[in-house]
Amino acid sequence: MPGSLVTALGLVAYVASIGTMAALAPFLAGVILPRTVDRGPGGAAATALAVDLALLLGFACVHSVLARPAARAALARRLPAGLERAAYSLLACAQWLLLFATWRPLPATVWQLEHPAARAVVWGLFAAGWAVVLAGFVALDGRHLFGLAQARAAARGVPEPVAPVVARGIYRHLRHPLYAGTVLALWAAPTMSAGHLLLASVLTLYVAIGCRLEDRDLLARYGEPYRAYRAAVPGFLPRLVPLRPRRDAVAS
Repeated sequence: MPGSLVTALGLVAYVASIGTMAALAPFLAGVILPRTVDRGPGGAAATALAVDLALLLGFACVHSVLARPAARAALARRLPAGLERAAYSLLACAQWLLLFATWRPLPATVWQLEHPAARAVVWGLFAAGWAVVLAGFVALDGRHLFGLAQARAAARGVPEPVAPVVARGIYRHLRHPLYAGTVLALWAAPTMSAGHLLLASVLTLYVAIGCRLEDRDLLARYGEPYRAYRAAVPGFLPRLVPLRPRRDAVAS
């Protein structure tokens, strides 16, 4: 495949991933988008539940499998060099877009905060969750996360760049900021519908399983340096005093 096309596909994956990640915030908040977690076509609750569960479980199952090293290696063997991560990212985008487009609201209210101050606090937590995600994205280098760096390297005929191995930025306080921020944003809802609760519950379970598998993979890859990092930095509750930078402190 021509190097320019490889780079273009990597760029498409990068832009699409950022756009999809950004769209999740208004989808949860119920603003801007024509269809959100609580706004969309009505219908029977049983049908909506079946559709939503299929969307969520399909996403979780596909990406749990493709996140494993053996599956990534098999995918890399079947794709042009440098496009494995970009293909993974584009598949994630496609599944998120399908969820945004076909989600069926379950409007029954689970809880609703009435006091303006309480609602403001919860919206503040929602914003804080996305701020944590953004900080993790910046510290981790989104070009590598979504496959652009790998595609560029393949197009230029140079070795694939390695993932960051030094704990920096928010990774000095929190081991899984992308996951932690997303979970906070999922649950920080002043009005929680049954559909929003379903989305938050399934994705939180997916995150919990994903974190355990990711920790195991990173421990197998980096060994003792990651074991020391995991012991020093919490996964979801931030460490108040930042970890001192060390060349052997591994960031996931």
